Amino acid sequence: MHLIRMELENFKSFGGEVTIPLEEGFTAITGPNGSGKSNTLDALEFVLGPKSTKSLRASNVTQLIFNGGERGRPAKHMTATLVFNNEPDETGRRRLRIDSDEVSFTRTVKLGRKGAPISAFRIGDKPSTATEMRRVLAEAGLRAGGYNIVKQGDVTSLATMTAYNRRKIIEDVAGVTAYDDEIRKSNTQRKHVEHSIETIGILEDDQKNRLKSLSKEREQALKFKQFQDDLDASRIILHQSRHRNRSEDVELLGEERTRYMGEIDEIGSQVTEGNKSLLSLDEEMVRVESEINEIMSGDAKQLLETIRQYEIEMETGGDRIADQEEAIDLANSEAE
Repeated sequence: MHLIRMELENFKSFGGEVTIPLEEGFTAITGPNGSGKSNTLDALEFVLGPKSTKSLRASNVTQLIFNGGERGRPAKHMTATLVFNNEPDETGRRRLRIDSDEVSFTRTVKLGRKGAPISAFRIGDKPSTATEMRRVLAEAGLRAGGYNIVKQGDVTSLATMTAYNRRKIIEDVAGVTAYDDEIRKSNTQRKHVEHSIETIGILEDDQKNRLKSLSKEREQALKFKQFQDDLDASRIILHQSRHRNRSEDVELLGEERTRYMGEIDEIGSQVTEGNKSLLSLDEEMVRVESEINEIMSGDAKQLLETIRQYEIEMETGGDRIADQEEAIDLANSEAE
């Protein structure tokens, strides 16, 4: 895959804007010490996404910003852009899954108010993320730390390493390892999915058992509700019956009360008539007694008193005779 050019701004020793064209077939950068060979490779690796800035010979990303050199002013931001040729091949396939003949990948770092670094990523003119940029590059076999970039000493290392390690490097350069990573990720995801399916199955069984239990509880609740409704209906009927009976009793009592009140009125009338008759009799008795008193006045009255005196004496004599007879009986009893 052809890297057309590199566009740098304030990256390490490159103050200001610098464009480095890379003609097709260009494979090596040479030059005297201090000419920027290593910084050029650092810029290339920086965009590809290194795991650590230590591989770029810097403790943090702020040290990648142009420090001003001996006479210049330190910059507050830095930008590195890689522009790749993405023209379709004979089959019409593009190496990068972006519908453009040229694709640029840009990484920017600027200093915040307190000097903290702020990173930004772009694919073409669209904002992106570090993860998305690495994934798109990896699909084309481009990644930091790979043998897309061969530094000083790597050739000797390749010549002395084992065949197995050399094969791994060739697979890495060919982009096979990227697919291996995807396969490993897919297998890991598959295991997670299988575990999730197993967990879901267990949960499903638990839910089914719970559903059966809830169904039984629902049936019992419905039966209880039916019993409760029947009980309420029976209570209503009983209450209505009692109310109806009480109404009948009240009506009957009312009739009896009316009858009794009639009898009371009748008895009252009879009492009134009786009182009138009694009063009349009292008056008659007074009149008769008055007549008797008139008759009894004089000799008749004296005769009546004499008769009463004789009656008293006769009663007294009778009592004496009875006493003497008891005494005689007692004496006879003692004599025997």
